[in-house]
Amino acid sequence: MIKALIVDDSADLRLLLSKALENEGMSPFTADDGQDAIDKISAHGNPDIILLDLMMPVMDGFEFLKWKNNQADLANCPVIILSASTHNKLPEGATAFLQKPINLNKLVDLIETHCKLEK
Repeated sequence: MIKALIVDDSADLRLLLSKALENEGMSPFTADDGQDAIDKISAHGNPDIILLDLMMPVMDGFEFLKWKNNQADLANCPVIILSASTHNKLPEGATAFLQKPINLNKLVDLIETHCKLEK
């Protein structure tokens, strides 16, 4: 079972993505900013994949990626950026980019591709 960490400051989006991933047989957990994500990783263990918003209060996605990249046990964890921006260059440590509003089918395909699991 894929363990996915959803990091976004929108409670509605976290809930929507959590339900969608649960329906796909995944095990999601959520955080509302980068610092909360660090705390949740400490509490729940390392995820198999991280879905990360870039623009958040307290600690944004860029700062979280810098932290993640310096963690030996997380450095290779795939990160899918979920952002409303039209960012065309992936930040260091990110694996893929999906523009908001999120296409759930594309998101599930990206997760499965980057976690190398077959349906």
